[in-house]
Amino acid sequence: NYNFNYITLEDTLAAAMVTSLTWCGKDNDAEWFHYVSCPNDCKDNIGADDPFWGIASKTFAQKFVGEIYLVLNGSQSNDRPSFRNNSFFARYELPNLQRKGPYRVTKLNVLRLHSPDQKVVEKCGENSLITLHTIVRSYQIEYLCKDDPEELILIMCSYEWEARECQLERQVLRKEWNQKLLRKSNSSYHSVSFLFLIFLLLILPKK
Repeated sequence: NYNFNYITLEDTLAAAMVTSLTWCGKDNDAEWFHYVSCPNDCKDNIGADDPFWGIASKTFAQKFVGEIYLVLNGSQSNDRPSFRNNSFFARYELPNLQRKGPYRVTKLNVLRLHSPDQKVVEKCGENSLITLHTIVRSYQIEYLCKDDPEELILIMCSYEWEARECQLERQVLRKEWNQKLLRKSNSSYHSVSFLFLIFLLLILPKK
């Protein structure tokens, strides 16, 4: 639907500038950061990015209005649940959704995706999604969960073109597209034939 714009936190200017950066915290230091070096295996890195991303997530969530969308992975490695109480969404965004006034969140749409050729760990209405549903409804916010919406499957398959599920999707899409093209082609053919027949009737000598 071209009337909707989907924006993630990483799409904002401030977040885009620091996405994928390695944060180096430094305990017992007034500046709290390593400015000289930043080894990737530095044990002090753990949680160093929490202050920034925590405040960013909270502020971002407070700006949500109306109907919002949450995309969750239903094929997490190690059978991890899609919704986790220690995630940034659970800690900083979900509790800070506006629940009152004209600029409140009215509905949360959960889009559950399952990665091609990977195990299905959870589906809508199961396990951690039941917990999420309960929390959202306690906020007086409408809740809807949908497994593998078609528009997102097409996006996933653009990256996993050779996956088994995507090959099946391609076959169906190709068949439908060919039918569309064929009908258009036949329609054009009949239109041209009809015009040609009229032309012949006009130029042929009348007896």
